Amino acid sequence: MGYGVLVYANEENAPSAHDPFALRQEALRDFESGKAEDAQRKLIAAYELFIETKNWDMASMCLYERAIDYMNMGDWENMLVQQNGLESLYEQHNSPMVAYNYHSVASSVYTVRYRLRKKFGSEYPFPY
Repeated sequence: MGYGVLVYANEENAPSAHDPFALRQEALRDFESGKAEDAQRKLIAAYELFIETKNWDMASMCLYERAIDYMNMGDWENMLVQQNGLESLYEQHNSPMVAYNYHSVASSVYTVRYRLRKKFGSEYPFPY
């Protein structure tokens, strides 16, 4: 008995397009494959779906993963955008996972800021 391959002509019709858990997993695979732009796009879509379903913990995971990617690229402004999103979630929905993700990113921001300013001086243009 043979197995067929199901191919979707339009990515929006794929089951993962409406499953935030599947989108997040695809994003993590994309990060591992070096496809950061695709991963970011999928994490944004997963985040929005998690917010719709009020799954604050997983929404915070999406922001956390995006922040870490931006930190690895040295994109401090977008890292701060993710931190602000996490801070908002933390203030509204203070679960242990949301708190952990917020404090992890916030401590990373402060550490990076401190190290860059220590290395390059207080005039280093860290955007904050």
